[in-house]
Amino acid sequence: MKDTYSIDVVGCGAVASYCYVPIIEKHPRTVLGACCDVDEGKSVGSECGVPSFTDHTEFLASGLVDALVIATPPRFFLANRHRRR
Repeated sequence: MKDTYSIDVVGCGAVASYCYVPIIEKHPRTVLGACCDVDEGKSVGSECGVPSFTDHTEFLASGLVDALVIATPPRFFLANRHRRR
């Protein structure tokens, strides 16, 4: 078992910034590893000193992901997109 796990965040708006990132940073066995958001201005990665991505395929290919928090708004979920048409 690892001593520390890298938790990465996809969707870096208010919920990620005020809820998930502080919890990840406070837990003794987790560190914020990287952030990904399509809006380059929203990424909290630069504020936290971790890599930031705007392309999810590049983000996933980086090898930085141990675990992932998906903090995107529900309107971006694929299942919801199909229901609203």
